[in-house]
Amino acid sequence: MTQHSKKRRRTHSPVNLEREEEEAHRLTCARTVVSITGKTYTLKATDEQPAGCSGEQYLYRNNASRFLASVSILPDGRKETRYHCECSDGDAVSTGWYRQEEILPRPPRLLYGLDKLAASQDKPVVLVDNEGLVERAQALFSEAVIVSMMSGAGRVNVEPLEGREVYLLGHDIDEAGRALTGYCASLKVLNCFLENLSSNSGAGLWSTLQQDAFDYVDPGATVFKRGYEMRPDGLYYARRNEEGEIISETETPIASPFKILSNIEFEESGRTVYYKRIRFLNMLSGKHDYKNYSFPLREKATEIVKELAEQGMLIDSEHEKKFESFMSTVQAGGDNAIGFKKAGWREASGHTVFLLPNGEVVGSATGRREYVPVLDMTCSDRFKQRGTLEEWREHVAKKAVGNKRLTLALCAAFASPLIKFRESFKNLGGFHFVGPSSIGKSTLLTAAASVWGPGRGGTDGQVRSWKSTGNAFENTAEASSDTFLALDELGQAPARTIGETVYALANGVGKERMYSDTKSRKVKEWHLMFVSSGELTLEDMLEKAGHKIKGGQELRFTNIVADAGAGFGVFEKLNGASSSKDFAEQMNANAAKYYGTAARCFLKRLAADVESGRIEELIERHERESESFLTLTADQIKIGQLARIKNKFMLAAIAGELAFEYGILSQDIGFYKNDCLLACRELMFEWIEKNNVTSTSEERQALEAISNYLLANGSQFQNINGPDGEEGNLRIIRDLNGYYEETEIDGRYYHIFTDVFKKKICAANSVNVDYALKMLADKGLLITSSDGDNVKRFTNRISAKNECFERKRMRVYTITDKICDPDCFR
Repeated sequence: MTQHSKKRRRTHSPVNLEREEEEAHRLTCARTVVSITGKTYTLKATDEQPAGCSGEQYLYRNNASRFLASVSILPDGRKETRYHCECSDGDAVSTGWYRQEEILPRPPRLLYGLDKLAASQDKPVVLVDNEGLVERAQALFSEAVIVSMMSGAGRVNVEPLEGREVYLLGHDIDEAGRALTGYCASLKVLNCFLENLSSNSGAGLWSTLQQDAFDYVDPGATVFKRGYEMRPDGLYYARRNEEGEIISETETPIASPFKILSNIEFEESGRTVYYKRIRFLNMLSGKHDYKNYSFPLREKATEIVKELAEQGMLIDSEHEKKFESFMSTVQAGGDNAIGFKKAGWREASGHTVFLLPNGEVVGSATGRREYVPVLDMTCSDRFKQRGTLEEWREHVAKKAVGNKRLTLALCAAFASPLIKFRESFKNLGGFHFVGPSSIGKSTLLTAAASVWGPGRGGTDGQVRSWKSTGNAFENTAEASSDTFLALDELGQAPARTIGETVYALANGVGKERMYSDTKSRKVKEWHLMFVSSGELTLEDMLEKAGHKIKGGQELRFTNIVADAGAGFGVFEKLNGASSSKDFAEQMNANAAKYYGTAARCFLKRLAADVESGRIEELIERHERESESFLTLTADQIKIGQLARIKNKFMLAAIAGELAFEYGILSQDIGFYKNDCLLACRELMFEWIEKNNVTSTSEERQALEAISNYLLANGSQFQNINGPDGEEGNLRIIRDLNGYYEETEIDGRYYHIFTDVFKKKICAANSVNVDYALKMLADKGLLITSSDGDNVKRFTNRISAKNECFERKRMRVYTITDKICDPDCFR
């Protein structure tokens, strides 16, 4: 709604007001605008704010701090701009706030922060992307004046910046850079992004960034293929001659408007693949919400069109080929961005940094080359932050004090970034809190999830559902690598594939797949510690599908009894809550309100330790301290199964103690040194006692080595009757380990090549070959032969079809799949 004053006759203003207005005109280029309706509008400063505005509002002032214009962010996301003008219609004159749409042609756009510029003539100027970032940047850079421009920098009056020292800070600097070129005493680019900086960046931040700043250079406009033209209402095509003149009778609309933001480099299978990143208006929602979309140039036009159409872009289906031609030839100016498919540790500009799934870089490298998620990085929205670290510590972490299961969940949330620094930390899997409904299991997940992002479920929450396919889990795990994964309600998982999913998720490697042209795809890989919950165990789920749990699966999916036994469900202390229900509701609400800050603080300190070379010494020190708490008996140490369980609890404990050392889980909120170690210790020994793991023989070591190898490398065995798959698309195994054979009585036989058994299984695990073969034969797990001479042999002679379906005879060790049954270990 536009606010206008009563009409009046033109009168003379006081002298001091006239001088003020003259200065305002000089600084804002507030000349008279003649509308197409015949009315004239003259920008006039006022002391009255516009009325009737809804949503967030930014007020533009002149050098005397009087109001000139306002920009409001409406509830639907659109911006509404108003100017305070004197409107003349013949002899009638009125003043008031007018929407910019009422003033044609449009009035000049303004700088946000003119009053601060006038008050600080000697300070350098930092120009940020929009009004909403001014306050945050000003808190970081007290040595400078922070300003921004109204949308449409090309029409902004930049005269107030003439002769000033100006620094550009933001992602989209080129429009402002072009507008300011030639006006300023100096025009430089700060070599960082605002979201990578924080109030904890330390003293001397401004002077450091000033030294690293570089001169702005216009990268040049997007280069269009001849015949294409981007207009305000979209992309058009018309045949043109070499002089650019249209020679066709009609102009063809191709697509709704969009902008080429950058070219993207992406390393895939040892080669560089190029993508393009575009930003476009959602034409279907009716909102001015821009969306980013990255896609490979090799994709077919129909696939690109389908994907873009689902996100609200309009493309004429009759002209998909023209759109494909345009996208394959258009070139964006400036440096290429760096694309990525998964989060985690990266080398950037000579520094080790941590990359979050939303493209945020944590670490000391502040180079201007952007990191951009490519393909289906749908999890990036789950890694947002809200509130401050102090609020998260007070309202989430503090409630975990005295609660072992909550403490373990938080420790696990910090663990994944440490996995790459120790071989013993890899492929350990995660923890599964199991117990009846309504005792608080999901609350453990939401609390842990709030370390990284929104502590809730849904499309933008960190807590995921087990109800998904194996392929989807691989994509999710790869995209979340080195971060965290919280999975709620195991009972919703597909029982038929849950065993394979758990093993792959814990093992950090996806399945080998092929493109339609039979070329192998790069296998997905990740490092993750996950936390899960459910009323059923993995063994229960497998029994529903008619399967038995295998030793490797049980190890990687560590069941933790959810009920703490204190009468409060998963909790032992309510820390001020009136009941366990009240405690859970408070925690869930707080985890959904304060989140994402703890992980960033942890990563920043960890990246600094990596950069300084302290990380090895740091982990070694914490390992030594953990050993005294997680000590096993001499007999238990010999059990490989317990060693893996110990490593898992140790990883979680070290992560928690590091969070204490970094001041995240600290004494001022109730945590003390070794609290995380003690919680992990008690839960580890609870697990050992419940599972009655007491065997100490070499037998267990040999059985474990063989069963683990078969579980991990089962895909390297070919059907004895020939390769799997249909004719023309056979599954050819490059590193063949042997053959498998399905039998009616004994289940599956693994016919293992003798060299594979001796070198890859026994030698690699310090297992004596002769002892292992005799032990397997005695247990009936190894099929022996005699060849008619009554001499017992451990090898068997088989006839198998190779990849050409030719029969080949060979000697192998034949082992039954009963070795993968956990009963073999008891």
